[in-house]
Amino acid sequence: MKNSSNIDQITLLNIQEFASFCYLITTAVAIYLTHYRKQTVQNKSTMITPEEARRLNIFNHFAILILTSIFLYVNFITLQSARENQEDTTLLSLQSFASILTTIGAIIVLYVVIQDPIDNPSSNENPEI
Repeated sequence: MKNSSNIDQITLLNIQEFASFCYLITTAVAIYLTHYRKQTVQNKSTMITPEEARRLNIFNHFAILILTSIFLYVNFITLQSARENQEDTTLLSLQSFASILTTIGAIIVLYVVIQDPIDNPSSNENPEI
């Protein structure tokens, strides 16, 4: 039974590793969008149109929502496993609660980005969650 538990833990760690790598990509996109916004404020030419920047921003926030959901899932499974093994779950409960809040935040920010019109500068001012 212990071997099965180790395999499950390794699977969860692989998922976390992949999601963390994806977060790096979303961070790079956020940096690019911030640079784009800086260029538009300075009235400099940009490589993408405002509509493309908006779509990229929406896609990036959708990806962030998926990633926060993945971490929420991993935290839930880890908490459930700890409860089954009768381990102390105090810190895992706090971590799961933080994941819930982060996911809620990602949903709200995605909603704001989707509702923001193209000509409203706030849609690209805060591309990070």
